[in-house]
Amino acid sequence: MYALLRTLPLCSALILSTICFARVEQVTLMRPLGAPGRYTFAPNQLAAAKWYEPAGRLINGHVEESFGNARNWPELRRFLQETDGAFGINAAEIGYLTSDWLLELRRSGIRLSVETPAWTQCSSGLELARAELFGSLVDGRNIFQSNFRILDADGRSDPVGHGWFFTKDNKHYAPDELVLDHRMLSVLPSFDIDVLLAANPGSSWQARKDAARRDSCSAADSFHLTSVDRVTGVLVDYVDYARVMAQRFPERPAISFHWNVVPQWEWGDERCIDKLHGLHPDNESFASALVHLESPCHRDTAILDRLVGALCQAGVCPATVFMDMDIHYQTGYSLDAMRRNKDVLRKQGIAFGVDLADECNEQTSCIQVVSASGEMRLEHSAVKDVRSINLLDQRSLVNKFQFLVDNNIIDRDTNVRFESWSVRPIEAKDETTEKQEGSFANTVLLLKHEFVIPGGWKRESRP
Repeated sequence: MYALLRTLPLCSALILSTICFARVEQVTLMRPLGAPGRYTFAPNQLAAAKWYEPAGRLINGHVEESFGNARNWPELRRFLQETDGAFGINAAEIGYLTSDWLLELRRSGIRLSVETPAWTQCSSGLELARAELFGSLVDGRNIFQSNFRILDADGRSDPVGHGWFFTKDNKHYAPDELVLDHRMLSVLPSFDIDVLLAANPGSSWQARKDAARRDSCSAADSFHLTSVDRVTGVLVDYVDYARVMAQRFPERPAISFHWNVVPQWEWGDERCIDKLHGLHPDNESFASALVHLESPCHRDTAILDRLVGALCQAGVCPATVFMDMDIHYQTGYSLDAMRRNKDVLRKQGIAFGVDLADECNEQTSCIQVVSASGEMRLEHSAVKDVRSINLLDQRSLVNKFQFLVDNNIIDRDTNVRFESWSVRPIEAKDETTEKQEGSFANTVLLLKHEFVIPGGWKRESRP
């Protein structure tokens, strides 16, 4: 019945009027619809993110200036409605959105999936949660100004005292899904690989390691009242964040998070590089083995398993864990890591997700292609204008999606976050229309028609 009612523009049928009125009354700013289904559309409308200016500029304008016009994306809207999908934004954009726009999105049955940006910062999970969700200061600092460059006269609501989830017209809002940014690698000790591999005759292996040690968040050792190792401390941070979220929202949104698939997991693992050095005591041989990720330990998967277990034990199981992959460097390693992650998540009953993001990042003349050896590589192609830049981005994402399907990473059960967080595509206002070849909406619909529907992955709405 709910699926039917969502298709009615007005409660005009007398027989349904009482039911429809009751249902509309239940759709409020503070009542999430539930966890998103398979697909999330997260375009790079990051005008709010002044701390993140690739190529030295803000990206594409605000959401209401572009996707606020429903005529720009009617087919994509239907696709998200039919699959319980979500529209994805960065949390900093909510202060620029009106409650009317957010309520209209929810009334149409489209979830809002919000990515919170502070999770990479070197503060405790408890402090960051209180800042993002309640607008509290962190160590007496207003991180909304110092870290995220949001000023009082910014044309938006002030997040201090409210947090990110406070609209432009000063109303509290509960998202349908909250997606945490990366954290683990941001607060774990690491090694400077260049220093570690530098030829230094006469230095012991221990001396080389000590010279290469780096710790950008040494304060993490004191984040918690009880003394715990760094990894355990980060696990507690996630649980603390989820518990503060439950305090903030009486009807709790789904919680998900991004997970890195990158070689830094191996390069920062001291036990693993000790083992590798034991196999390759010669510096040249060791350098080759390290750079080419020979004999990886994959403790990142073990940590992911621990993290999901800790959250579920605390009663806050994540809805989805999204793989943010660096697949063009040692592709085989990335595929192996994702298959391992996929296995542990599904054993714990957690959805495996993929961030379908263009790995060309700020390189506008770049394209992701599959090499003759079957690996994903970055190549360069001539571009002459914005349209050719956007079309190159579209081809990159289609190639990557096809590659992940062919390698059994994306399947009918994979949650896909169509994500853009760099300079491409370049689009603002009516340029975001799904009819514009190379727009991000156009790219997602292309993938829908080429893969999702032919593969039978288009799940209809829940009753």
